[in-house]
Amino acid sequence: MKRTAIGAVVGLAALLGSALAAEAQVIQPTGPMAIQAGTNSWNFTANISLPTPMNIKVVVNIYKNDIFQTMFTQNVPNPGVQNFTFSQICNVSFNVASGDVVSFRAQLLWNRTTTYAQNWNVTVTPTRPPSSVTRQTPVPVKRSTSTTAVATEWRRE
Repeated sequence: MKRTAIGAVVGLAALLGSALAAEAQVIQPTGPMAIQAGTNSWNFTANISLPTPMNIKVVVNIYKNDIFQTMFTQNVPNPGVQNFTFSQICNVSFNVASGDVVSFRAQLLWNRTTTYAQNWNVTVTPTRPPSSVTRQTPVPVKRSTSTTAVATEWRRE
């Protein structure tokens, strides 16, 4: 009877311990903060918290306007710490335009358990105009007594 009671207590402790460990596994996306139209390489980042350092796997699924496009899988060797920043370069083959919504849906896999991150949604912004269009170049001022000479010099530049 005593052995049965000890076995039940140990089993219950193991069950509660694994439940607490499951709650401590967290993956919180932090980037990318912005995506510009015409780009196809982004850096997905996330803060990961573990109850104890261990080997993990991170899967990043990428959706464009809620349609699955591609995924990246990275096996992370034991980082030796409980809290660390995860980074995955995502080079994609599809194009994005201004107004598209790119969603990063990450999963943290450990000990046959999957923890899902919140969806990280980024609305694509328009591309910036080339710097030569926005940059104002100063026009040199030439002093001359003759107006014709100034106009001729200015046209040559």
